[in-house]
Amino acid sequence: MKDWLANEIDSPVYIGNDANAFVLGEYCFGAGKGYHSVFGITLGTGVGGGMVLNGQLQLGANQAAGEIGHTTINVFGPKCKCGNRGCLERYVGAEYIVARMKKRLKLASFSDQREFMGVQNDCKNISPKTIFLAAKRGDKLAKTIVEETGTYLGAGLANLISLLDPAIIIIGGGVSGFGKLLLDSVKESVAERIMNFPGRKIRIVLSKLRDDAAILGASQLAKFNEPGLATESLRPKSR
Repeated sequence: MKDWLANEIDSPVYIGNDANAFVLGEYCFGAGKGYHSVFGITLGTGVGGGMVLNGQLQLGANQAAGEIGHTTINVFGPKCKCGNRGCLERYVGAEYIVARMKKRLKLASFSDQREFMGVQNDCKNISPKTIFLAAKRGDKLAKTIVEETGTYLGAGLANLISLLDPAIIIIGGGVSGFGKLLLDSVKESVAERIMNFPGRKIRIVLSKLRDDAAILGASQLAKFNEPGLATESLRPKSR
């Protein structure tokens, strides 16, 4: 695709995945601006990730770095589409959150079912958005699902922090729409799991650019594919 398009339009073409584009957008223009080490995670149908370190996008030996969604948080967990078991994505991906909500509703009392249905109207067309709306209005089951999602995500991010120690982690994608309830649960989960030695600083925030992050990041792919250019032209002030 890249070579064909470059030939057709007689111009350089750069291609990157959505999670890498997301972290570039936040690094250059959003919540990660001014930080040397930024990890971005996108929560949607799948769970993607990317990292910028010292002005360079980290792609790995096979350009497959950052796949935090397929790190294991439960070795005996359910099978993931990737073939592994207990992947983070299997607990915080949108379709799995919805499946967990539906299962919990089936086991819930009639009054709890009615409480959720008062917001949702039915128990079939459930989405992360309707779960969020129910939680926002105080529905107990929905709040539990959002908080559990934050706990699972926090476990995955704690592993990331222990391995890479980024200055800031930025959470984006559709599921990040759970907002503060999710973020508070994530932070609590992380705090319980990392080595919190004196002076340690780690920020975990929601995306500042939201839906615009990846498209803005894609506009910077040329800079980050030219050795040294990103480091020199986009070097942030130290944090």
